[in-house]
Amino acid sequence: MAHDVRHFISCVKLLTDVGYYFVVQTLVLASCVVFSSLNVGTHCIYVITQLLNFSAQRLYIGRQLIDFSVV
Repeated sequence: MAHDVRHFISCVKLLTDVGYYFVVQTLVLASCVVFSSLNVGTHCIYVITQLLNFSAQRLYIGRQLIDFSVV
C-alpha cells in the first residue's frame, strides 16, 4: 500500500514537472516575441538562456526527488 502511494506521488510529481516545462517553454516563446517586437535581440537571447537554465535546474531537482522518494 505504501509503495503504491509513493508511486502515485512520484507520477503526480513527474506530471507536474512536465507541465511546468511546457509553461516555461511558452514563457520563453512569449518573451522572444515581445523582445523581438521591441528590437531587443540581445535581451531576448539572455532571457531565453536564463529561463532554459532555470527550467533545466528545476527538472533535474525534480527528477532527483522522484528517484529519492522511490528508493
